[in-house]
This record gives sequence, C-alpha cells and structure tokens, in this order.
Amino acid sequence: MHSSFITVLMLLIFVSMAATLPAEIDSLSVSARFIRDTGFDGKVTEDPFGYQIHMISGTFPDLALPSLGNMDQLSAYCEAVIVKLQPYILAPRHQLERRSLSRWGVSYLQKVNGYTTEMGYGLEFRSIYNNRVLIINSTRPISDSLVAVRMTCEEAVNNALEDWKTTQYYKPDLKTEDIGATLCYCRDYLNIDLHRFTLQWVVPLPGYTYYYNASDSALNKRKWNLDDLIGFYE
Repeated sequence: MHSSFITVLMLLIFVSMAATLPAEIDSLSVSARFIRDTGFDGKVTEDPFGYQIHMISGTFPDLALPSLGNMDQLSAYCEAVIVKLQPYILAPRHQLERRSLSRWGVSYLQKVNGYTTEMGYGLEFRSIYNNRVLIINSTRPISDSLVAVRMTCEEAVNNALEDWKTTQYYKPDLKTEDIGATLCYCRDYLNIDLHRFTLQWVVPLPGYTYYYNASDSALNKRKWNLDDLIGFYE
C-alpha cells in the first residue's frame, strides 16, 4: 500500500509539472524563443513592447550565406530566413512584397490588400556578405479584412483645405495639384489602442497633416512634433 501511495504521488507530481511546462515556455521573451528555436548565433533585439523581433545580426547555422553577386542565391536565402522569422514578426508572409534586390541589400514592403503603410514598414536585409546578416523588422499587425473606401481623394483634399484655411499656416498660393494625398494604412489615433491600423487618406499640409478614415471619413488632424515622430517608430 505504501508503494502504491508513492506511485500515485509521483504521478500527480509529473502531471503537475507537465501542466505548468507550456506556461514556462511561453514566459520566455520573443528573442529568447527565436534563438532557442532557430539556433541563431548573434545579437537579437525586440521592439519596445516585446511583441516581435526588431533586429538580428549574426548567422543561422543551417543557412549558408549567398555568394557575392549571386542574385538567385540571395533571393533564396532571404526567403529561407523569412520562414524562420515568420513566427516572431507581426506581418504574415503574404503581406511582404519584395521592393528591391541588389548586392547591397534586400527590402520587403508590407502591403495589405495592395496598400502600403504610411511609414513604409517591412523587412530590410543588410550586410549579408560580411560573414553575417543584419535584418531590421518594422512590420505591424494589420488586418487583411477588406475596407470599403467611401471617400475620394478629392473629397479628402478639399475637406482638409477648408479646415487648413482657418489656421495660421495657410498659404493662399498653394496649388491643389501640389498636395500629395495618399491612401495607406496608418495608426488610428482616434482609437485608444494605438497599435490599431486603419486605411486612411493622408493629406500633408504645412503645419498639419490630415488623416481621414477611408471608410467613414472620420478626421484626425495632427500637428507634428518630435515626440510624434519618435512615437511612429515604437
């Protein structure tokens, strides 16, 4: 009976340990999990919130660096690295569109349903041939849900101009055709969650930038300062 009691006790201890194991694994930082799972040898940093990998510099033991000038090897190498990065960045693979491929580096632009982000978020591969790879990740969590664009570019520009005329920055000689309005994904500053991105018309004017939600025309007018610009990169 004594041995049976010990057997049951040991079984309970084992079950208890097994139940807590996933929590212990999940408690590891993103960078620690990345190094553990990929075997990456080098420096790894996270974004300020610990949501994803921000930068890596080093080598993968199972991936040979491409030969200098061999674009096919370079392309294949980058694709293999993205597979390893995928669980640790915020953009799915189909949102990453290659923008450039050269011996000096490779860049991928994050695009959602054909639209880019205001700050040009994505992946940058640099210093690939110096016995290491340097990658900078700035992707953001943006939904693939289709957005009904109910506001035209002309409406956004005209609405912005009407308001801008009442500010101290108004310049009567500014021509409408000189205003570079764009439709892209931006941080939703009207939402308490600043990690939420929505499709917006961006109308930059001297002194202010006007953001109109492409779906409901909600306006967010921002007067930029240094803190705002720094916040964009967090």
